[in-house]
Amino acid sequence: MLNHLSRKLNLDHIETIIRPDFVLPDSKPDREGFWNYYPKVRYFDLLSRELLEFFTKLRAIPKEGCLLFKGFPGTMLNIHSDGGGQNAWALNLRLTDNDKSYMHWFEPLTSGHEKTVTPGNTPLSVTNFVEYKPHEVKHIYKSKIERASIVKIGIPHSCSNEGDTDVLLLSIRFMMLGNKEELFKYIEN
Repeated sequence: MLNHLSRKLNLDHIETIIRPDFVLPDSKPDREGFWNYYPKVRYFDLLSRELLEFFTKLRAIPKEGCLLFKGFPGTMLNIHSDGGGQNAWALNLRLTDNDKSYMHWFEPLTSGHEKTVTPGNTPLSVTNFVEYKPHEVKHIYKSKIERASIVKIGIPHSCSNEGDTDVLLLSIRFMMLGNKEELFKYIEN
């Protein structure tokens, strides 16, 4: 039905996603302390050489800052849409074993509220997005967050943790310079 919003990506050929020497920065609690948002980190400081080689092979260029989110049990990230509109996509990676975390997409009923946050107080950490209150959207789709998936982020969406342990998610926004068909070879049906 709406599975075009999220497609599972097979990265089994990549053993290491994060550089072994990477240390998580201090996190910043979301408004209610439910989700921790880390300052953006430069992708070349975070991603393993294997994953960077994969992006190079696809001619996909990660945008400068990667986003790390930590979700606590029984919580949901605020509903929002990221900059880039309908064509905004990200590679989302679940870095913990929690298999009860989900992506949700929504149909907007209002224009939402434009926001800018700068959690790291640096130009790299500036994030523009549109936030929605629950009564300003209609829930249209839910899918399990897999180890790796390509997700549409330019429409209202959120993440939830329905498990009993924390979940750590990495979101990498990227631009495709190469043929998108090359990426589709790694998408699982």
